[in-house]
Amino acid sequence: MNNRNKIKDYVVYDYDVDKDKLSKYEWENNESKRKYITNLATEIGWIVIEFSSLENKLDSTLNFHLIENNKNKEIIFSMISRKSYSEKVDLLNNMFKINYARNPEIYDIHFEDFLKDLKEVYENLKKVGQIRNNYAHSIFSNVNETKFVERKTKLTAQGIQKEFIKYDYKDIETDFQKIYDVGDKLSSFNEKTWEFLLD
Repeated sequence: MNNRNKIKDYVVYDYDVDKDKLSKYEWENNESKRKYITNLATEIGWIVIEFSSLENKLDSTLNFHLIENNKNKEIIFSMISRKSYSEKVDLLNNMFKINYARNPEIYDIHFEDFLKDLKEVYENLKKVGQIRNNYAHSIFSNVNETKFVERKTKLTAQGIQKEFIKYDYKDIETDFQKIYDVGDKLSSFNEKTWEFLLD
């Protein structure tokens, strides 16, 4: 999320030390809590839809490059479909690096700097994966009256800690736009590679 390290947007509570503080912030009015979560759910739904679209573009890219003209289509398709989003991003990066190492002159004709473009696509895909994980792993039913949502509970050297994130509507809008923009960048990157690979 944007500037999540700011105190106003992100906090960590020590479970043992801050137990009273956590209970003090519990939402007492269930109706207002339900209304808040309902409004938030619509916005987060758009994040889920856009991220699914991005992952579908990623799958299409991998399928095109790895399955096309391959006798083991079914096996490769099965392997790709079982991978997590992050593993697919790594596979995309490695696949293009291997292809480039085999025929650098072909890529260099069509890209001013292919490896730089690939790095940018790869890093952006990873970043939006992190954004998606923030939403997917937050426990929205554990939102408190200060509108901080429980992100995760973890064991540290200091003991059990709970992380909370504040989901602002503007942040959600920004995150949606980031995912959308990365999808566009991946599509543009694909079009450039498809054009010369299909020639």
